[in-house]
Amino acid sequence: MAVQHCAVLFASYFIIATSWGIRSVRFRTLEKIDSNMWKISYTKTKMMKVSVVLYSYLREKLPAEARGQTVLELEDGARIGEVIERLDLPELVVFAVNNQIEREKSRGLKDGDVLSFFRAGAGG
Repeated sequence: MAVQHCAVLFASYFIIATSWGIRSVRFRTLEKIDSNMWKISYTKTKMMKVSVVLYSYLREKLPAEARGQTVLELEDGARIGEVIERLDLPELVVFAVNNQIEREKSRGLKDGDVLSFFRAGAGG
């Protein structure tokens, strides 16, 4: 049985479709060898899933049917700041990881973490 391969480039990722299934891989360099051939050097990236819960007006960043909750697939070792950017959340936002308030956006996440975002408090 012949294996069929097809690669599709998307941003810095390429998707490989084979007879065994579909795989997403992040590439480092892309070099054109000739008009029909490309050399791709890549690194396999381990992915993880993180549950995200948005409260208050932040829920509007997701579709209404999501009810403020989603699961994101991120590269292993992704940081809270990357999730904030990806969801286009405001700079001043309070967040917790696994029900523990965090202050550093540079904190790394692990597979299965629950990341909650709250509006910044105001008072008078």
